[in-house]
Amino acid sequence: MRKRLLKLIESIVVEGRQAGEFERKTPLDEATYAIYMVMCPFINPVQLQFNLETAPTAAVILSSLILRSLAP
Repeated sequence: MRKRLLKLIESIVVEGRQAGEFERKTPLDEATYAIYMVMCPFINPVQLQFNLETAPTAAVILSSLILRSLAP
């Protein structure tokens, strides 16, 4: 399921970039993974307890995505 969801998110990001709706500074794989990480607690809240090891990486990826998205 994880791979299918990542592919779906990636296709949405690609489509949004082609339409000019999404920024293009962030690498596609990084943007896709950041969106996936944000969605995970809503998809399966039980998994939160098992994803604590990804917290440091998630913080870096998400903050980078947010800062690039806010840049003029």
